[in-house]
Amino acid sequence: TTVGAGILALPAVTQPAGFIPSTLALTGAWMYMATTGLFIAEVACKTMATTGKPATSLKSMAAGSVGPIGAWLTSAAFVFLHMALLIAYCSRGGELLTSLLPGSLGVPPPLAFAGLFGGFIFVTKGTDALDQGNNIFATIVVASFFALVALVIPAGDLGQLFSTSNWSQATDTIPTLLLSLVYHNVVPTVCAQLEGDRNKITKAVVVGSLIPFLMFVIWNAAVLAALPGATGTADPLEVLRSSGSPLVAGGILAFSLSAIVTSFVGFVVAL
Repeated sequence: TTVGAGILALPAVTQPAGFIPSTLALTGAWMYMATTGLFIAEVACKTMATTGKPATSLKSMAAGSVGPIGAWLTSAAFVFLHMALLIAYCSRGGELLTSLLPGSLGVPPPLAFAGLFGGFIFVTKGTDALDQGNNIFATIVVASFFALVALVIPAGDLGQLFSTSNWSQATDTIPTLLLSLVYHNVVPTVCAQLEGDRNKITKAVVVGSLIPFLMFVIWNAAVLAALPGATGTADPLEVLRSSGSPLVAGGILAFSLSAIVTSFVGFVVAL
């Protein structure tokens, strides 16, 4: 769920601040999110030990920590955040699906995306087919990421990474950076799968969030270095798609759509 739609918005948000300020902000955001992930893991393990159940949920964790009112508020915030993100995924995913398929879809693009991938989740939930399908898109995310970096970096200008350093705008990137690094909804599941082993859980949270963080830094550097110049208010990825080679354009489309699909699947299943 971490290497998903958030990484697509990263260059557009970090470009005004510049690579160095935004990287330091991203580092701080990762440290904060890793720490809060460990806090949630600790509460999950304690709740599992107290209840004697092999698994737990954010609602039951909140009920044991802050009481029933806190549990309901936590559930409401959880559903609100997930629904807001799912709407954003369907909106952007529909746009990408439209650019991928020839002709008109006959229905609004967000509805087509939700129907196609939401229907797949509905039909395959609880089966190996869902995991296999999601793993395919996750593989495309990783493969297209490294392919794009290999294509873009040689053609980029590393000097552009240091040409802009607006430290005052670094704070404006923090909300998007924090949202991009969200993975906390799966922490209770990780704790259950690792049977409450705190050492393994700590490694899973820290290393599991560190890898996306490093991918974010590399991705941000590759895109910002490859931009042909100031893009104004235009989306840097769209500028790169239109100005780059067909391989770059196709790679960006494959990476973007697959990243959104994997995030969409994770958040739908979590609901």
